Amino acid sequence: MFFISSLLAVVSAATILGRVNAFKGTATLAENNVGYVSCPCPAFNGPSAAYIPPALAGDNQCCQFPEITINYNGKSVSAVFSGFLTCDGCNEGQDIYLSPFAMQQLEDTANQTTLSGVIWSFD
Repeated sequence: MFFISSLLAVVSAATILGRVNAFKGTATLAENNVGYVSCPCPAFNGPSAAYIPPALAGDNQCCQFPEITINYNGKSVSAVFSGFLTCDGCNEGQDIYLSPFAMQQLEDTANQTTLSGVIWSFD
């Protein structure tokens, strides 16, 4: 039984990590316009927003589909690509900033401001 469980865990991780353009980094709570710049997304895009390093945007454009899916500890949330990270060193990694609503969907305990080891990708 242990072997089967371990095998399934490895296959699941490989599936997630093997996705085209999947990134792994730290999610940070986006607050007070510090460390990121927002695109002028319309209000109907919803409460889940994600801000990423400019180098990882590829051909994707702000405020448009595909959405970004973020996975953490068995939980998942979709968010609209809403802007770019501007903090020092942010463009060197695969980190992502999340709106409060998106962060709340993933956090293990209330009021977490960072989550290490999130996996995110454009859908």
